[in-house]
Amino acid sequence: MLVLGVYGWALLFPEHQSHTEIHADALTMAFATLGLIQLLHAFNVKSVYQSIFKVGLFTNKTFNWSIPVAFVLFVVTIWFLDLIISSTCHI
Repeated sequence: MLVLGVYGWALLFPEHQSHTEIHADALTMAFATLGLIQLLHAFNVKSVYQSIFKVGLFTNKTFNWSIPVAFVLFVVTIWFLDLIISSTCHI
């Protein structure tokens, strides 16, 4: 529902005039939302048998560093793809 909401938000409040660019912006925002949701979902699946509150949110240092590193790589990838293929992403 969140991804559809972000997609709808991009369609309702566009930054461009042409329908193609508006749709491309909405798709970029939807896929970015999916990527960020997956990073947050990683915390939910730290343990199959116990809740995150029993396991502890910050008990695994390697895992805790992997989330910000993945976020930075995600942003850098979108930024470099925007430079290379002139997508419609605006960071």
